[in-house]
Amino acid sequence: MSKKRNTTLVSVSRPDAIASWADRINAALQKTVDGIFETGRQLLAARESLEHGQWERLFKERHVLMSVGTARKFIEIYKRRDVLMANRSHGNDLPSNWTTLYALASLPNDTIEWAHEHGRITADLERNQVSKLRAEFGDAAIDAEVVTEDESPFRQETVFLGMSNAIRNIATEWPRTISIDPLAEHIRREADRLVRRWRERKAS
Repeated sequence: MSKKRNTTLVSVSRPDAIASWADRINAALQKTVDGIFETGRQLLAARESLEHGQWERLFKERHVLMSVGTARKFIEIYKRRDVLMANRSHGNDLPSNWTTLYALASLPNDTIEWAHEHGRITADLERNQVSKLRAEFGDAAIDAEVVTEDESPFRQETVFLGMSNAIRNIATEWPRTISIDPLAEHIRREADRLVRRWRERKAS
């Protein structure tokens, strides 16, 4: 008795599944913000659809002209699209360079939100400028949190307590095999910077 032939097609296991996903990804790969998001979406869908090992073949066999690492970055950009855009109108402000978008996607949410609100994210933003956004946001936070003589004792105590707890936690978790001196020196420099900024504000 002959065996009945299984004619069921499982697309993810067929060799041409890789080519099919490659076509979708390559079609999406354009130098536009929407194209970058769509590329990330297609890459994520391909990773979830293809069998183990097939996703990596997209890049090893040059079906898609990027590395696995780059593909993961596109996926991360796609996953962070809501934060990056904040609202649809901000989509026009985003840079269309994927490396810059990835650098932005790596920033904390509050930094991205602050940068949008203050017009720091523009279409011509470059990757080497993104790190400055974190520093600018830190400066803004210092301006907001620095205590003056006119502020209430409760707020001062809250700030001091938060700083003390943060330092205590760092001291507890810091590995014994790694010197903490560089961190302590960094904290001292930041403290000096804080004092200078406070004095400038007081004198103005």
